[in-house]
Amino acid sequence: MAGPVQVGAALGVQCESGSGGIRVTNISGAMRVSTSLGSIIASLLGGTLGDSYLATGNGDITVLIPSNVGVNIRAQNDMADTMRRISSDFPGVGSAGRVRGWWLKAR
Repeated sequence: MAGPVQVGAALGVQCESGSGGIRVTNISGAMRVSTSLGSIIASLLGGTLGDSYLATGNGDITVLIPSNVGVNIRAQNDMADTMRRISSDFPGVGSAGRVRGWWLKAR
């Protein structure tokens, strides 16, 4: 599919775009989301979350997680440089670190 994709509330989601951003909101389940060209914004609702995979060939990935939901995150950036990096809003978490159930790792 080409162009932007938007998914509202769902118990899980699987979608992809060849060229365009993807926005998924109020998700409570596993996600498999990918785009070749564009950013991904995912907003979790909570509930039972499953293993998820989010990938973009060229764009940002932003995941909004409620404060009452515990998750483990493994992040990888195959093209890391000064403009392309993994960042977190949580203090002490950079390219690798663990903060209250959060895990961030760059390779």
